[in-house]
Amino acid sequence: MCDEKYIAKMLDGDIYAANKLIKKHKADLMGFCRTRLLDSDLAQDCYQITWEKAFRKIHTFKLGSSFKSWIFKICQNTIYDELRRQRARTRGTDSATKLQLDIEYYESLLAQQKSTEQLTLDKEQRAELLTAVFSLPDKLKDIVVLRFFHSKKFVEISPLLSMSESTVKYKLNKAIILMKKELGDDWYV
Repeated sequence: MCDEKYIAKMLDGDIYAANKLIKKHKADLMGFCRTRLLDSDLAQDCYQITWEKAFRKIHTFKLGSSFKSWIFKICQNTIYDELRRQRARTRGTDSATKLQLDIEYYESLLAQQKSTEQLTLDKEQRAELLTAVFSLPDKLKDIVVLRFFHSKKFVEISPLLSMSESTVKYKLNKAIILMKKELGDDWYV
């Protein structure tokens, strides 16, 4: 069943339709939350908040548009709100400590990848690469995370971030250029 039929049933009061909609999109949304927030409990909270916001505003969903893009935008905004709260709470925290925590989390994600290229990166190189990723603005970071950590294709990223494919490609190229500046000429990104 397509998302619009679930939504129509939800608007008629069918709670089972809401459960099916949640199950359908859980893996993508939860994966995105975990990757961006670096804390599984916090990711779970943002995931829950995303669905709460979506269900409160489900009547604003425009039929004919992509529900996945709509829910992903809510999720992205929820994550941005949480990141702003974290920054406000940790203003006095050493930025090197924050960066180290971020790097450790992403190293664990890279270690789960099975490609030979990623496995050959030594720990220092991974730290340099992840430092470059974390130096990117949030919107560029989202594209890099979806493309390289979640192996999403441009055609999949485009609706998730409400951008055209060409814009996603352009912004990914911009992110790579910024990362190359951060990493220096010795790196191939």
